[in-house]
Amino acid sequence: MADVDTEDDARYVYGVIAAADAPRAAAHLAKVTGVAAAPPTVLMLGSVAAVVSAHPGGPLRRTRRHMLAHTQVLEAICAEVTTLPMRFGLIATSEAALSARIAAHRPRLEEALVRFDGLVEAGVSIHAPRAAAFAAMVKEAPDLAARHAALAARGADAHYERIDFGRHVAEALDRRRKRA
Repeated sequence: MADVDTEDDARYVYGVIAAADAPRAAAHLAKVTGVAAAPPTVLMLGSVAAVVSAHPGGPLRRTRRHMLAHTQVLEAICAEVTTLPMRFGLIATSEAALSARIAAHRPRLEEALVRFDGLVEAGVSIHAPRAAAFAAMVKEAPDLAARHAALAARGADAHYERIDFGRHVAEALDRRRKRA
């Protein structure tokens, strides 16, 4: 597989599913349009199947429209069947190349489909007002409050120290955000 195809039967690859789930996936694929306005289909490859669409050839432009189409195809099937999503822009130069690649990894793909059955992937974003996050951090580390007050009392003389302190606080807030 490559980022750019050169053959007429190139396929854009969205993901891999269990062959038994192909009929349910196909029913939901009829509701969306794939990358380059090509209809997505299910390509049976033994015990697994690939969700693909025809690719017209040449490089795939990384446009918002293409990325949204990729996401919409995955959303249409992920809600219905266990799916191993592929990264945006994955193109198999031919069905034969895709079939060979799948065959080489079939045991791992089958195991992953079983392992992830019934699970979903979710992105989580945590947003906290900076003042509230800072107040919570200071409550956990009173020495920060004392240092902040001391620097504020020094006024303009502590300009560079306040910059350094700000950098330290920003890093601490980032660590706190990652923990959350």
